[in-house]
Amino acid sequence: MAPSGDAASRGGDYQIWRKLALPMFLLTLAGLVVIAMVAVAWPGKKAPGALNSLFPVVNGAHRWIYLGAQVQVAEIARFTLTAWLAAHAAKLGSKVRSFNEGFLPLVGSVVAVALLVKVEPSVSMAVVLGVVGVTVIFTAGAKVPHVVLVAVIAVVGLVLIYLFGAALKILPTTGMLTLGAPFVGIAIPTKAYV
Repeated sequence: MAPSGDAASRGGDYQIWRKLALPMFLLTLAGLVVIAMVAVAWPGKKAPGALNSLFPVVNGAHRWIYLGAQVQVAEIARFTLTAWLAAHAAKLGSKVRSFNEGFLPLVGSVVAVALLVKVEPSVSMAVVLGVVGVTVIFTAGAKVPHVVLVAVIAVVGLVLIYLFGAALKILPTTGMLTLGAPFVGIAIPTKAYV
């Protein structure tokens, strides 16, 4: 857990954290959405003008928001996602065992956060958030077959990202979807430019 999250979780009444869980999670989600938008608009490149000072690119990734100090929102998400999942699972009670009413909405939150972090790009942090999130859901009482299903889907997704993640790119100049290794030289027109 992030040092700030660890220190914050030690003090105070848990009822306060339960009340703050949703607002903290929504603020974190908003930060991740903004960073993802910048990362998609300027992948691995500096954003123009003032945006670059707010969302600096470091080592080819947009992972930080500069607010007087650099804040890595994905690190904050480890605490806020965990807090929200725990609070919401406690509210759901035994419905956590129901696939549609409890498990799916909780896992959907984990998937949304992990995908936003993957866009930065930070696959390792996305995996950490996924594992932490599913662990919280399992601890809250989710059924083992539900957790196994998510684990299998996640492993297949990671293998596909590993095999084809670097291979698929849309060239901004031509709008062609190009396939790199192992499909070197293949270009497919996208709808935007057809």
